[in-house]
Amino acid sequence: MKMNKRSQILMVGSGENVSRRDHMKREEKRVENAYFNYSLLGLATKLEEDGYSNIKMFAGETTPVADIIQRIESSGINIDALEYPLLLSIPSFHSLDWAKEFVKTIKNINSKTKIVAGLGFC
Repeated sequence: MKMNKRSQILMVGSGENVSRRDHMKREEKRVENAYFNYSLLGLATKLEEDGYSNIKMFAGETTPVADIIQRIESSGINIDALEYPLLLSIPSFHSLDWAKEFVKTIKNINSKTKIVAGLGFC
């Protein structure tokens, strides 16, 4: 089966579930320790170089899963109609709970959605 290089590719960097107090502390540190998921960016760049032109990336950070899902849907991505697997980056063991909640939410939207997860802390 030939894949359409113009179909949407959804990439998500897993966030972290944090308490409100911890969130405030992390926001203060975020300025000095900005984190970017270079692995996910590298994969997106490689896909684009290979001719895939409709790639959208989202970073979970400390954003609740429901808010990320809303951002994804607001960007015009129809989770029910993804041709390619959703690519999920889990950069830290601190991200595992967020990733589990995200996968569960996606599967509740469409149980047939394929998800490929990459672990960055192994």
